[in-house]
This record gives sequence, structure tokens and C-alpha cells, in this order.
Amino acid sequence: RNYQSVLAIDPTHRLAFSQLAAYLTERGEWRQLVALLEAQAPRETSRSQRTAILRQLVEIARDQLGDRALARRHLRGILKLHPEDLASLYALADLATVENDWEEVVEQLQRLTELETRPAALRDLFFRLAAVFEERLNDPKRAIANFNKVVTLDPEHLESLRRLSHLHQAAEDYKRALTAAQQLHDRDHDPERKVEHMLR
Repeated sequence: RNYQSVLAIDPTHRLAFSQLAAYLTERGEWRQLVALLEAQAPRETSRSQRTAILRQLVEIARDQLGDRALARRHLRGILKLHPEDLASLYALADLATVENDWEEVVEQLQRLTELETRPAALRDLFFRLAAVFEERLNDPKRAIANFNKVVTLDPEHLESLRRLSHLHQAAEDYKRALTAAQQLHDRDHDPERKVEHMLR
């Protein structure tokens, strides 16, 4: 209470802030800690300090309170300061996935594909996008486009080839369906599955 009194008089008092934050953390009073941190973040003149507080808010909201909406709000706050922060983009995409917010998932995954430089991670992002378009948004054209990007990055990606064959067949594009099935046959080393691919 003494620290709260000090902050009521001088909201910029760093020692009172840090001591009160430590006290609330120790007691597990997460909502009060969130209120304290949310009040402090706009006062920070240092972008790195403000970002650190926002990251702490994300962790509390997600891990202690299970409040995904709050976590997403503060992740967006981080991205306003750091639009290319990969960790926040991944976290926002993951939280949106849990909440079935597929438009948000697509938005964040597409941003990640523009920033990600690791080939394997980029391949996985295109696969996630393709799966969302195929399974959740009923958009086979965009699903095909993204599965093709997966195969461009990884010609041995059998699941993408399997799905491409199925999607082309469903669209009655039998030439492309056969091409995907042939690629699947050529790259799958399992003899039984090889036969299945050509019988699709």
C-alpha cells in the first residue's frame, strides 16, 4: 500500500513501481499487476522498456490468466513498435488459430511469409496457409497456390503433393491432378503407397 501511495503521488517513481510489481507477482495478483503494467507502459519513453512491459503483459495474459483477447491486444501493441517482430507474429497467429479467427491467422501468416528467411520455416508457413484455405475458408484456388509454394521449396513434401492431387481432381483439372499424382508416385519410397497414388 505504501508503494501504491507513492505512485499515486508520483506515477513515474521507478523504485515504487518495481517493488509493487514484484510484490504483486509474488502474490499472484495478476489482474492488479496487469493494471499496473498497462498504466506504466505509456509512460515509458524508451521503446525497449515499453516493449519489455508489453511482452510481460502478453505472458501474464496468456500463461497466468488464460485471457487470449488480452494477449492478442498487447501483441498488436508490440507490433506497432516492431512491425517485423517474428516472435509476436507467430504468437498472434497461434492465438488466432486457437480462437478460430481464420482471417487473422491468414493475415499474420502472410506477413510472416514476407519476413521469414529460413527455408524450412517458410515452407511450413506456406503449408499452414494452404491448410487454412483448404480446410477452413473453402478457398481451393488459394490453397493450391500455397501448396505449390511448399512444393517449390521442398519437392519431396508428400502431403502437399497429395493435397494438390486431391484439389485438382475436385476441380476437375485432371491433367494437373495426374501430374501431382505422378510426382507423388515418383517421390514416395513406400511401394504400397506408390500404387495407391496412381489409383487415385
